[in-house]
Amino acid sequence: LGHAFGPNEERGVFMTTDGGKTWTEVPDVSYGDPFYRIEFTDNKNGYLFGGSYSSPLITTADGGNSWELKTLYAGYGGISGITKSSTGKLFTAHRGYSGLGRSINYSVDDGSTWTPLDELQTEDFYKVDFITEDVGLIICQSGHYKTTNKGMTWKKFDWPKPVYSFHYFDENNALLSDGYIIYKTTDGGVT
Repeated sequence: LGHAFGPNEERGVFMTTDGGKTWTEVPDVSYGDPFYRIEFTDNKNGYLFGGSYSSPLITTADGGNSWELKTLYAGYGGISGITKSSTGKLFTAHRGYSGLGRSINYSVDDGSTWTPLDELQTEDFYKVDFITEDVGLIICQSGHYKTTNKGMTWKKFDWPKPVYSFHYFDENNALLSDGYIIYKTTDGGVT
């Protein structure tokens, strides 16, 4: 993604086909604001996000050779995480600015239109991911939410500290971090 601040030659999207030995810039991938993350849900479908408050989202369906700008509605806040469930729903986690724009949104048409999950708009969300076809997790300021029914409903698990990152090995075993300490759970995040 290159240097994120101010106009510069290092800013852009770069691609490698030799394990990182050489890089070439992917042309025509620009929005004006910096992007902070690229995530792929498979070998072909990828998402570039994390720019300004208007939540720009750029997508690829051909492994990064071409990109399409899809913009979420202003007010959703910056995108901080994205995933696609096995049912095809695309979920985005958003962090707010000054308390605005906090939300989890989903799309059933690969990002052309979005619907907020009304019950999940109270705090900054950092990451969303599905571990299995049914089980998904959202990390937020005060813990995480878990679904066991493909994202239809979510149950909150409170933590005494913010959780910023996680990696689930399976439905029960995971590592979580508050930015300083790594925690291990063997019961799906209950303890």
